[in-house]
Amino acid sequence: MRSATSGIVRSRSFAGKTAASLLVALAVTAGVYLTFGGAASAVAAEGGEASAAAAPAAVAPVAAAEMDLLRAVQLGLAHDESVQIARKGIEARRSQKRAAQAPLLPQVSAVASATHRENLLIDGNSEGNAESLRLTQSLWNARQRAQYSTADKNLQLARIENAQAVLSNIINVTEAYFGVLSSASRLRLARGNVEAVEAHKEVVDTLFEIHESTILDLTETEADLDLARVAVITAENDLANSRQLLVLYIGAAADGGDGADGTVYSVAPVAPDLEKIQQTADPPLADWLQTAARENHDLRLARLRLDIAADDIRHAELEFYPTVTFRATWSRSRSNAPFSLSGVGDTNREAVVALEMPVWHGGLQQAQLQTAQVAYELQQLRITRQSKLVQQRVTDLYRNRQNLHKRIFALQSLVDSNRKKLDATRDGFARGDRTSNEVLEAQNLLVQSEIDLISAIHDYILSGLQLKQSAGVLSVDDIEAVNRAYFTAA
Repeated sequence: MRSATSGIVRSRSFAGKTAASLLVALAVTAGVYLTFGGAASAVAAEGGEASAAAAPAAVAPVAAAEMDLLRAVQLGLAHDESVQIARKGIEARRSQKRAAQAPLLPQVSAVASATHRENLLIDGNSEGNAESLRLTQSLWNARQRAQYSTADKNLQLARIENAQAVLSNIINVTEAYFGVLSSASRLRLARGNVEAVEAHKEVVDTLFEIHESTILDLTETEADLDLARVAVITAENDLANSRQLLVLYIGAAADGGDGADGTVYSVAPVAPDLEKIQQTADPPLADWLQTAARENHDLRLARLRLDIAADDIRHAELEFYPTVTFRATWSRSRSNAPFSLSGVGDTNREAVVALEMPVWHGGLQQAQLQTAQVAYELQQLRITRQSKLVQQRVTDLYRNRQNLHKRIFALQSLVDSNRKKLDATRDGFARGDRTSNEVLEAQNLLVQSEIDLISAIHDYILSGLQLKQSAGVLSVDDIEAVNRAYFTAA
């Protein structure tokens, strides 16, 4: 049995140096400073110095502004290249639609010419000029009308692709944002663990000096302290990588700013309300599957591509149809050539209705029709496959979300149990019936359970957005709802 005096010395030393660090370690998240610019990731982990950088041009810079999830998403949508590419795609498809519409409208052309001739056989030169005006109107051209219909559907495709790019950016930014929060939390817990192990080592050193602990206790504590310091290094690297990924998605360095304005964004802390999470009730899986079958962007794109494939079949069939065109021409010419009435003009007016009937083009129409029919059948198979993939994706996300909901409260209980276990183990160590290694194991279990709880909370929040994305109903309003629910002062 250790003496009461040694137990008091150890308890006061250990408890005094670990109380504050454990309070820090138990915090779910806190502000993480993030500087945007050429050296955007060179930021201290907690309240450290941050190099200055410029905010994105599309969003007004705010010095030392707190960047919550909504702000991060807004920055991402303003700078992400994939979103910009999708928007340009809409502009291109809109121009293509206008180009497809043009042949259906009246076509007007005007021609003017002047002629000068020198005749070597007949003495004298001649001058002449001519003007003409032509109006052409397609009366019946099914192929052109079908091409216009296809161009309109291609524009719809571009709009869905743009919406898809926006939702993908929202999810990417959200995942990166929570990656920063989780990495920062792991780093804080790792640092708190180092402080706790250091405090425990001081106790073990004191006991060793008075021959109340063994060399094994001392070496085990030193080894555990080394492991805790390695965990801090790993967490610091993970946090730097997470910050850099977030910078990549929100495009903060895209404007090439030199950081002259000193803008710094602080990642807002999450204040998870476990009671609110516990009261959350999601719609049943059947409702999610029904919504996804109707609204999922991949399925909507696949169905539109099937319609376009059907249009291609009609295009090929219409190659066998006649076209009817109306042409009206007015022309006038004048000449002073020899053997002509000098200065007399010749005026003509002409109106023509032309019927053109394709007869034979070497089998081209038949080959195009067969190709279009095969493409249509392939697209039908793709829709069937895509429907199964979407159904599986939504089912997996739904079940994962339900499991995370249960896991959060199981982990909360585990954190409470591990905290009590650690306290009991410390008391046992003070009495001499628990070893130093058991105290370290209990400390590690508590830290790991806290890390798991934080990750589960972040994953749960993210899973709701991912589920809505797969169902095709995610919007910025959902980000605002997450902001109101979770990004408030703790």
